[in-house]
Parts: sequence; C-alpha cells; structure tokens
Amino acid sequence: MKKIKSVLKNIGLYFSVFNKENRFSWWLHFIRSLPGEGVFPEFRWRFYKNRLKDCGKFYTHTGVIIKGWELISIGEGSWINIGCMIFATGKAQISLGKNVMLGPYCVITSQQHSILDTTQPMIKQSLTGDGGVIIEDDCWLGAHVVIAGNVRIGKGSVIGANSFVNKDIPAYSIAVGSPARVIKSRLQANTQVDT
Repeated sequence: MKKIKSVLKNIGLYFSVFNKENRFSWWLHFIRSLPGEGVFPEFRWRFYKNRLKDCGKFYTHTGVIIKGWELISIGEGSWINIGCMIFATGKAQISLGKNVMLGPYCVITSQQHSILDTTQPMIKQSLTGDGGVIIEDDCWLGAHVVIAGNVRIGKGSVIGANSFVNKDIPAYSIAVGSPARVIKSRLQANTQVDT
C-alpha cells in the first residue's frame, strides 16, 4: 500500500507541472525551441505579434527570449538571430526599427538591479528601468553585442561583434569595443568591418 501511495504521489507531481499556471510557460518554451527554418519562424511571429506593444512582420530564430512584451516594439523586416535576449521592465521601452539585424546571442536590456541598499543582496533588490533603448532602422548588431539601457543607436549603424554599447551612437556609424566607440562613418567610401 505504501508503494502505491508513493507512485500516486509521483503521478500527481507529474501532472501538477501541467496545471493552468504553468501551461503558458510550457507553451512559451515550446515556441522558443522550434527550428529556425520552414514554417516555424512564421508560427513564432504570429505568437509574438499579439503580445508585443507594436510589431511588423519580423523573423526570430530558435532560442530567442523576449520579456516585457508590452514595452517592446519590433519593426517590419527585422531579423533576430539565435539565442538573442531582449528584456524590458518598468517604464523603459525597447524599440527596434525596420530591417534591424541582430547577430547571434545579442542582449538588449532596459533593466538593471538596484544596488542602493547595501543591507540586502543585490539579487533581492528591485529591478529598475528608466532609460529605454532605441535602435533605429537598418542597423546591424554583430554577434554577442550587449546594449545597456538609455541608449539610442542611429539609423544605418553597424555595431561590431562582442561590443558593449552604453551611450548613443550617431546615424551611419561603425562602432566597436567595450565600451563601444565610433571608429568610422558608413558614409565614407570602401568601408568594411568584421561583425
């Protein structure tokens, strides 16, 4: 009898994972895990278009994580590559313009942990987010770029791979480094940068 009760308890635990509260999390995990080819990007876009603040038709690859949907806008023709993370919180919105390309594993965040109360661990302090992120039309962020809050990246700019952007980048700039600094204008002829 004891063994039967144990088996029934384990079955109950198994099915409790699929309760109403957890179903959306499972569904979201399923959406993120779909392959990046075939009809699956279209399926993902249909899922996001009803949840984001505003969006045109854009592409997301496998493993993209978007949090704070009601604060995020993504423009028509944008491409969000594998493993990218976009986090918005508070009043700080994130806006990606039209035809923006994010390389693999980019992180865009408008949120920070508060660090003002030294009597408690930072992980237990509230998230803050007052400065939004605006990435204007036709920008390209290389792989592993990190964008901090309160930043505007001007139209047509390129951010080199592994860069950390914590200040505004003018339009048609090429910026690299940590922190990112403008090294050239795209308006100059014969410009090429590794991303």
